Amino acid sequence: MFSVLVIGWLSYRRSWSLSKFLAIILSPFFLVTMAKSNMDILVLVFPILLWETVQGTKWQTVGRGIALSMLLLKPQGAVLIWIYLLWAGRDDWYGLVKPLLIVALLVIPISIIGSPPLILQWINNLVHPSPQNEFYWSINNLSLSRYLSPLKALMVLLVSFSMLFVFMKWRRKRWSNGHTLASLLLVSMFLSPYTSQQSFSSALAFIPSWGSFFTQSIVLIGSFRLIDYWDFIPLLILLIGLSSLYFYQPADKNKEQQSHLAQVETN
Repeated sequence: MFSVLVIGWLSYRRSWSLSKFLAIILSPFFLVTMAKSNMDILVLVFPILLWETVQGTKWQTVGRGIALSMLLLKPQGAVLIWIYLLWAGRDDWYGLVKPLLIVALLVIPISIIGSPPLILQWINNLVHPSPQNEFYWSINNLSLSRYLSPLKALMVLLVSFSMLFVFMKWRRKRWSNGHTLASLLLVSMFLSPYTSQQSFSSALAFIPSWGSFFTQSIVLIGSFRLIDYWDFIPLLILLIGLSSLYFYQPADKNKEQQSHLAQVETN
């Protein structure tokens, strides 16, 4: 329920039509995320919206601290977003100190609770996953770096996204703030050793279109009928991600600048 409300809030802030809202919540990956009661929309989309909303208000410090802390719950998708948000606020580095202190106050005490401390339990789970986790990670992982070496995965992503960017410029399609946020989420997920398919819906939330909806449907149905979908998850999801970035048509530029992040980029 809260995930759908977050998408409603995102649609409102971006001045999207009801059609774009429906294109998100009816899409295959979003429905699967909801069916599995997954928290990725809340952990990845909500903090970005919170960061935008509190900018320039009296709640900016607290809101930014909470946003950065929440993103740490899903580091596999949030690494580049973290860097991007801090870079967006680079004109006021002093103003970022307090939010980072809030992150430290929230995260460090929790990390050292337990015996052994939770942070060590988390690392151990990554290095020595349980049989149950190993099974789910083997069938639900969109990571490219797991199937290729990290360097090869990075090269594939650089070439793919560069070609998409050039092609969009050639087609005179505008690269928007939504494209940037979705791309940062996608690249983080593809480079991480493990990212569940449910996380993918968080990136798609910033680039809604019916073109994306139909691409998801066609690729999923076709791959289940013609090939073994589970053997090609990273490549198929990369195809859907690139297509969704291409099909997304941002709102009128003046309306989009209502987003605080877009204002920061413009300045």
